[in-house]
Amino acid sequence: MLDLLRYFIGIVDAGSMTRAADLLGVAQPSLSAHIARMEENLEVALFERLPRGIRPTEAGMILYDRAQTILASVDQALADVRSLSRSVSGKVHLGLTGTINGALAVPLITAARLRFPALQIVISEAMSGFLQDWAAAGKIDLGIIYGERELAGLSCAPLFIEELVALTLPGDAAQSFAELAARLPFILPGPAHGLRQTIDDGLKRLGIAVEVGFEVASYQNIVDFTTAGFGASILPRHAVARDLAEGRLRALSLGTPPMTRVASIVAPTTRARSGPAVALESLLREVVADLIAAGRWQGAHPH
Repeated sequence: MLDLLRYFIGIVDAGSMTRAADLLGVAQPSLSAHIARMEENLEVALFERLPRGIRPTEAGMILYDRAQTILASVDQALADVRSLSRSVSGKVHLGLTGTINGALAVPLITAARLRFPALQIVISEAMSGFLQDWAAAGKIDLGIIYGERELAGLSCAPLFIEELVALTLPGDAAQSFAELAARLPFILPGPAHGLRQTIDDGLKRLGIAVEVGFEVASYQNIVDFTTAGFGASILPRHAVARDLAEGRLRALSLGTPPMTRVASIVAPTTRARSGPAVALESLLREVVADLIAAGRWQGAHPH
């Protein structure tokens, strides 16, 4: 629509369809078709055809005035955004958990280099508990943790929800999580791990007990033990998306509604949020939403 308005203004200014086509670099038949479509949609004539050239009708002059105002406003908005992207500079310390870092770091940095080329992002990786403490202490400007924790000196805003699934070998005949839990030991994170707390709460809700064969802190080690046949496991779907796609693991739903956990953005409240941190949080939300919409963050949906 903005292009159509620009074409329309160009035709009025040129006073001739042929001259406007030359100035705008658009073929005259195409330009004429655009104007005919506008007149059809508006149900009004925008131009009077003269022996030599054209001139706007009364309706055309009203549209001309409004179009100039609209395009000037749009041009100013674009200039303001470009100015903002140039003005966002400095360093932002961002904390991410291991699985989130693997999924988000490259897309986020790629988007930031395009949107805010003068912004320097320093990424630290740790488990949610450490990131929460670092944010509360002001050691990081932003962090993404699992859970929704309201603590003194810390803001916490939900970002997305992700599904957990039971994992076993592709040849396993189990048709349900309950059947799997009755037959196999499970490789799970230790009791202090945030994911384990989510799993234990979910199992209690389902009324299903599992035998814990191994407790392992590393997601990759959990996957390795599971693919080696030591038992089943429970992990976020996106953390094992490649293993599922390549046939090394098979996923089973944990029930209805599914077992999930919330990822949240945390930030210190002991100091004012910097402009670069505000800009990065906005971009971060945008990138996460794009990844989910594109199916690149499997098992996740916006909060």
